Amino acid sequence: MRFQNFSNFKFNMKMLAQPLTITTDDGTQTVNEPLVNQSNPNINFQSIVGGELEVGTMFWLSKLHVDKGTRVTDASGTTYQVASIAQDVAGGIMIYSLKENSNRRREGDSDF
Repeated sequence: MRFQNFSNFKFNMKMLAQPLTITTDDGTQTVNEPLVNQSNPNINFQSIVGGELEVGTMFWLSKLHVDKGTRVTDASGTTYQVASIAQDVAGGIMIYSLKENSNRRREGDSDF
């Protein structure tokens, strides 16, 4: 039996799509594809000043094939960098795990 992927999940991709600017070594392009924030309520850290910090992972679902380190900028101007890549062969999409590029990060954090 063939996997029914509903035309490569077109209905879901369209509902979640947002304008993204993709910057690679070859140049810049704009696409309308979803960014999905997955938060796990079972994983959190205690803050020094009190309270808990929830851990979340941002995923980009795309039909593009890009390399690790590619920059993704959303409409609000937040820039992310591709940290890891997975392929959904049956679904016909690539799943990119993103990390936020922030000036608040310490130098050398990307080494870990």
